[in-house]
Amino acid sequence: VENVPPEVPPVENVPPEVPPVEIIPIEVPPVETIPIEVPPMETIPIEVPPMETIPIEVPPMETIPTEVIHPTPIQPTINNEQVVNNSSSTNDNI
Repeated sequence: VENVPPEVPPVENVPPEVPPVEIIPIEVPPVETIPIEVPPMETIPIEVPPMETIPIEVPPMETIPTEVIHPTPIQPTINNEQVVNNSSSTNDNI
C-alpha cells in the first residue's frame, strides 16, 4: 500500500475579530486624613529607696617575702678561629 497523503484544504488566515475594549475609569473617593489623638503620657516618678552602704571588712593580707634568685647571665662564647675559617674557606678548593 502506497502512502497516500490525505487531501487537506488550504486554510486561509482569518483574523479573529476583537471588539475594542473601553477604558473604564475607576473613581476613587478621596481618603480623609483622620487625626489620631494621642493623650500625653504622664511621667510617673519611680521611687528608688536609698541603698545603704554596707562596709565589707577585708582582713589585712600578710606580706610573704618571696626570694628571687637572679639567674647568672650566659655570655655567648665566640671562637675567633671559626669566624676566620669561615671567611677564607671559599678559596681552599682552587
